Amino acid sequence: MKGFFSLFSDSTKELKSVRTLTITGMMMALALVLRHLAIQVTPDVRISFAFLPIIVIAMLYGPVVGAMSSVMVDFLGYIISDAKIRDYSLLLASVQIIAGIIYGILLYRKELEFIRIIFSRVAVVLICDMILTSVIIYISYVNKDFSFRNVSHLQDFGIWLTPRLTKSLLQLPFDLILSCIVVPSAIQAYKRVAKHYIG
Repeated sequence: MKGFFSLFSDSTKELKSVRTLTITGMMMALALVLRHLAIQVTPDVRISFAFLPIIVIAMLYGPVVGAMSSVMVDFLGYIISDAKIRDYSLLLASVQIIAGIIYGILLYRKELEFIRIIFSRVAVVLICDMILTSVIIYISYVNKDFSFRNVSHLQDFGIWLTPRLTKSLLQLPFDLILSCIVVPSAIQAYKRVAKHYIG
């Protein structure tokens, strides 16, 4: 358990490093570009690969830096976006924080393995995208009177949820392939540059 909590304390210490702030800033800028290039399928369904730089940040600097970066990219992306579909939601922002924490817990100071990268992405898609984000959007914007005890409400929610689940399931293989290509490449490039800088 001590090792688990040390992930957060060590990640917090990373914020004292100028290199951490610099690399994180660059990755966040890339995430914002990818977020801007997202494809808006419907008001509630969007295809984006902005998660890739967030995974890199979380793997390099841990759950605290990953969470901060994830929510900042989401907030800044909302601010600079021309397509302001809804007011910024603190509940949805909290989901971004959770996503960054999940990536950090599963990848920070771990061996660079495809299975870890895949598992972290699947976990975030399942927990954050399919469950938390879907429920928050539906209850906050689609049916504010929603009740899990109401069978009719659950049926309506299932119908509304279908396009989101379909999109997530169809996009997931591409997410995993890109993650297994981009993340190891970015980490290896970082290690080479850092080694050269230290040397």
